[in-house]
Amino acid sequence: MALPLIPTIAMALLLGASIRPAAGQESSPSSLPRADTAAYVGWFGANKSELDGYDDWYKGVWHSGLSAGYYWTEHLKTEVEFSGSTRGEIYEIPTPFDPTATVQSGPIDHEFSTTRLAFGQHYQFFHNAFFHPTVGGGVALTWETTEREIPPVFARDPVRPGQVPVIRQIEPGHTEGPDTTLRTMAFAATGFKAYFTERAFFRSDVKVMFTDRVEDVTLRFGFGMDFRRKQ
Repeated sequence: MALPLIPTIAMALLLGASIRPAAGQESSPSSLPRADTAAYVGWFGANKSELDGYDDWYKGVWHSGLSAGYYWTEHLKTEVEFSGSTRGEIYEIPTPFDPTATVQSGPIDHEFSTTRLAFGQHYQFFHNAFFHPTVGGGVALTWETTEREIPPVFARDPVRPGQVPVIRQIEPGHTEGPDTTLRTMAFAATGFKAYFTERAFFRSDVKVMFTDRVEDVTLRFGFGMDFRRKQ
């Protein structure tokens, strides 16, 4: 999908604009951040335990996005993020495989992709430092697109001893979807922000989405830039 290219371009612009040697954040009020923006990529895994599959989670999916934040104080920031994932895949087993069954079929292939708009409140620890641990939480609107590949269904005709079994296709394979569902989830995140110039920083965190269970986990990293307060 095109979305993973956005952070790559944004990172290049951010790095190109920050060519000053690394120098810690100054202690004057003008050096305190007023806002920031970042681009990131990461690893994404989602819980699909409602499906009777080989595994409860689909993993190995790339996740990327952009964020923009506003600092109410030196430590407290409100942040908006727009992100999306590549396609993940998990197989559902409709019935146990049994060669003697009258009707049997193969596993159903489910493919998922996610687009998300998140609103969060984050707290940044320390003052005038290169390294700032962060914690945060909030809510996210998640559009999950699902497509299902349904395999053909076959029937085994009853046979008498000595007869050759006859297997007939009684339903062709087909595709269902894509269907998109909007869900609202809460999230918690923890990570850090590390400066390599006065304004440019490296960022990494772990974000966990949940409803009545853990829905998905993202491990991500990226680069960003501060916009400073004026005296």
